[in-house]
Amino acid sequence: DLVFYSCGALVNLAADSECIPRLAGSTPAVQKLAKLLGDAPCNDPMLQLVAVKVLTNLSLDSRAAWPMEDMELVRGVLAQSIADSQEVGDDHERQQLIDLARHLQGRLPAAPDPPAPAA
Repeated sequence: DLVFYSCGALVNLAADSECIPRLAGSTPAVQKLAKLLGDAPCNDPMLQLVAVKVLTNLSLDSRAAWPMEDMELVRGVLAQSIADSQEVGDDHERQQLIDLARHLQGRLPAAPDPPAPAA
């Protein structure tokens, strides 16, 4: 419960444009939220959803650029969360999670192309 309510507070903080750069740039919030999303039990879509809400809010401010490794980590856990949610069932919370996770996937910049091999 404490983690859920803490994330609920972070949803509000991450909606404040003054807080986003600090949360995304000066703290390990993105990595911790990605880990939380990856570790959250499949039978707790509300915890998964609130983590995705925080990540989505943190992605709204273009001044708060995430390091590439954080984006890759988030991309991976989003893909896994979507796949797990589609597999488990079809209820309102899961559909919200899937929709918001897909929205966040679309907001994240594309991964850079790997460097071309030397000739």
